[in-house]
Amino acid sequence: MSDPELLLESAISECRKHISRLDYSYSSIKSKLPFTPRIIESLSDEDTALIDQYVYRFSKLQDSIGNKLFRAVLLNLDEEVYNKSVIDIFNRLEQLGYVANYETWKQLREIRNEVSHNYDDDPAAIANTLNLIFSHKDTLVSYFKGIEGKLV
Repeated sequence: MSDPELLLESAISECRKHISRLDYSYSSIKSKLPFTPRIIESLSDEDTALIDQYVYRFSKLQDSIGNKLFRAVLLNLDEEVYNKSVIDIFNRLEQLGYVANYETWKQLREIRNEVSHNYDDDPAAIANTLNLIFSHKDTLVSYFKGIEGKLV
């Protein structure tokens, strides 16, 4: 197996791991959705750990897709990726039919950044931020599934 193939296989495996753990934490906490300030204030330590796992895996999946999988797909196709910006890589993948809608991808990135930098103690702000990230799970996973489906 060539280096680009190994890189692609590794990126896919990593994304699958994040999705599996994202799905687990989501299914374990979804009964609490949508979050409200009252729900946030009454979360158990176990619920908080599940939410933390969800947020972490969402962020890691977004990073893995954007920083590893996108590049690995193009490398596997003998495309040049070095010294290319994320938008250039995304645009090339879009031209090849692997992904669509950069604005949605950019929004996912902004959500990921908001969650990772939100240290607010306000239960209403926490609830709003968590509802946002939980509502975009399927959109994020669809980027991986679309690429995976095209590779098979």
